[in-house]
Formats: sequence, C-alpha cells, structure tokens
Amino acid sequence: VTSVARAVAILGTDLLRGLLLTADLFREGNVPAGFREHSLLVAEVARGRVGQLGQAGHGGAAAAGLDAEAFVAGLLHDVGELIVPDHTHDLLHARTGALLLGLWGLPASLTSAIAFHHDPGSAPHADEPVGRALAQAEALVEELAAGGVGADPAASERVTAVVPVDQLDAARGLAGELWRASHH
Repeated sequence: VTSVARAVAILGTDLLRGLLLTADLFREGNVPAGFREHSLLVAEVARGRVGQLGQAGHGGAAAAGLDAEAFVAGLLHDVGELIVPDHTHDLLHARTGALLLGLWGLPASLTSAIAFHHDPGSAPHADEPVGRALAQAEALVEELAAGGVGADPAASERVTAVVPVDQLDAARGLAGELWRASHH
C-alpha cells in the first residue's frame, strides 16, 4: 500500500484507524530525541522533491502521484536506527530497516528506497523517483542540520552527489523552506 487512498480502499477506514492508533512507533519516549522531527522533515522534503523531479523531467510521468510513497519512505527511512545499536554505520541501519519493513509487507519500491537512501547509486533501480527523492531529502536535511550550504563541506558534498546540478537551487530552496517552517 503506497497511498492513503489505496490503504483505505484495501483495509477500510476502521481497520486503518485502528492500525494508526496502535502504531506507537513515533510516540514520545519510544524513539531517541529528534528522531520524529528528523523523519518528518525528511518525509516532507522527499514528498516535495519527488514532485520537483517530475516537473523538471527528472522523473517524468513516473514521478506523478508518488508523493504519498515518498512521504512514507521519508517517515520510515531511519527505522533501522531503532534496531541497530551502532548508529555510526549508515548502510547497516538502512538495510536493516528495509529488511524489517519488507517483512512487514511494505512494497519493494518503498523498501528499496529506504535500503539505499545513503547509497542511491548502488540501488538496483537507481532511477526510481522515490528512491532518488529520499536520498536527496536525507542529504539536504543533513546539510541543513550541519549549518547549511558549505558549513560542513562533507554534508554539502553529499548533496551535490545526489541532486542534479540544475536542481540544486530548487532542492535547497524547498528544503530550507520546510526546515524553517519546522523550527518555528
């Protein structure tokens, strides 16, 4: 299920409401400080980026309608950090989270995006709009968390490695706007 409308159609509103009410993954105390905020910001940026990719011809028609899937991927992209005790190895938490989400029945397009969000060039389908949008969103949010463009050269380098040059201004503008909105 990759959209709210599809979830409602398949599960029905009562079951979906029950699942949402019992899913306490993001409740206060269940996750490390800042986890929810980071996940939500990455989700919002990923949703915006998948739309920008479609508009700019970097995802074409394939990117149309993928905003909900990109948002869900952003929300869940770091779920592996809740399982893997060593958070210093980006690939380990990404792959572990994707494996868990796959066991829970999430679609392969979503789990692939999550598995490769720190290493999008290694993804089997590196041209998938949701995977690209998620990798870009993560890099953009990390750059902002490090102080913005150029404050941490490594963070800025990660952005330029995943965001097409002709999209840098739009991507950074979107991420900056959402960052400011989330920090007020």
